Amino acid sequence: LLCASTDGFQSPSQRPRRRRIGTSINYLDDRRGEPRATRKKPAFDHHGAEAECNDSLGGRPHDPLHHSPSSVYSDRSPTSLAAATLQEAIDAPDSMPSSDALKAGRGLVEDVSRVASASLLITGNTVGSSMFVLPEAVGEVGMQTGSALFLGIYIFNLISGLLLANVAISLHEDSDCEVPSSFKDFVDTAMKCEKTGTAMAGASLLSNSCFVAFGLVHAGNLLTETFPALHFDPAIGAGGFAAALAAASLTQTNEGLSKIANAACVVLFSGFLSLLVPSLANVSDPVGTFLAPGSGHAGSVASIAAAVPLILSSMTYQNIVPTVTKLLDFDRTKTTAALAIGSLIPGVMYEAWSLCCLGGGLDSSISNGVGAAAFTSFSAAALVGSTLAALMSIAEEYESILFSHTSDDENCPVKTTFSLQSVALSMVPPTAVALACSKGGELSSAIHLNGAFISPLLYGVVPVMLFQAVQRSSDRNNDVANSSQSISSLLPQAMLAAGSLACVGQEIMQDISSLSIPSVIS
Repeated sequence: LLCASTDGFQSPSQRPRRRRIGTSINYLDDRRGEPRATRKKPAFDHHGAEAECNDSLGGRPHDPLHHSPSSVYSDRSPTSLAAATLQEAIDAPDSMPSSDALKAGRGLVEDVSRVASASLLITGNTVGSSMFVLPEAVGEVGMQTGSALFLGIYIFNLISGLLLANVAISLHEDSDCEVPSSFKDFVDTAMKCEKTGTAMAGASLLSNSCFVAFGLVHAGNLLTETFPALHFDPAIGAGGFAAALAAASLTQTNEGLSKIANAACVVLFSGFLSLLVPSLANVSDPVGTFLAPGSGHAGSVASIAAAVPLILSSMTYQNIVPTVTKLLDFDRTKTTAALAIGSLIPGVMYEAWSLCCLGGGLDSSISNGVGAAAFTSFSAAALVGSTLAALMSIAEEYESILFSHTSDDENCPVKTTFSLQSVALSMVPPTAVALACSKGGELSSAIHLNGAFISPLLYGVVPVMLFQAVQRSSDRNNDVANSSQSISSLLPQAMLAAGSLACVGQEIMQDISSLSIPSVIS
């Protein structure tokens, strides 16, 4: 179709050269300066284009009478849509994917991967051994009230985490040094008060030590239940798990420990899904289980007061927010996405777990060999991820306390490993408590204490104080006088502080009301 033209009877010197689609590759080679090895020179007879027409029409002689109007070239501009399209593709090399576009695509994939990794780190730090006591607490208030509590505490923790992340990023922008991961240095740098930082470090140590001791006790019990024929003492299991954590903390860098926590989180998800699907199928009446009232008077203040501290402790992750900001290069968008996703997943998992336990589906699922293996792997991964993250937080605090006065502040050294002293101080007290409680002891009260008093103050009131201090410092550095924050910024802070004080206040009232004061008879 490309061979016939109205100027086909011109002489070779007068007729413009035509190109066939089949020779486009050779034409491109010619454009690059390479010889046209396969392109044939058109042969002309007295009719001008007969030989070329024979090639393009499969050897049929050129017959002007058989031409269709669409096959005739015009002597104006490009002669065919196909030829014009080919010419545009040849003359527009920028239409091909550029290296910048490929780099942008790879960068997007890398960013998504890093946000997903940080989200898994948060999830692995959050989901731990405390989830095994949640179904009982949720059963006291009922699934409906429990779901509302999970949602409210998720918002509470998200506001707290975003405030801490904003503080960490602001400190990084105003300083040439990396933002410290320890809570002590974090508070020292933001509030310029060493005594306040030391007090917050003590609260952080106590909070994370509760989780480490609780995890060690459950690790010993899990080992004993998994291998009953070996007659393991729970204390041996707890001590062995503590030794393994200490060895990992001494031999691995922070990045290596994060990879271990991420691997544990992957196993956690796999085991959880393996349990969740059959467990939900084994729940006889999921809707009835969700709508059923609590076993202790549904919606009563006492039941809610008992459930809130446990749920709050089980969903706490703010201790690793500075670490997450560093992993994401202090990018606000990435950090916000990681915090929102990473803290949402545990709440969904807790609700599904409580529904399966209260509906009887979990007991049916773990009665067979496959279900029991999935439950064991899920429990072990939850213990490894949460206990390792808590141990890293404790070691960071001790690194700050022991070496803050001996470090070179001008060079801003970045520590990627923990010292022997920090690891020893991090492991000895929780291990001692775990060994003392490994034979029938109960540490649920420690988790309740952490959620009732330590977490509301440490992750509720303190983030607001840090944010306000950094805001004032930023205003002074920028010579801004009487800066006023918007309502959209002040409202979440007010909600966070009010919720924290309300949580502590109601716990104090409950403790006072439970005290038995003997009557004095005169």
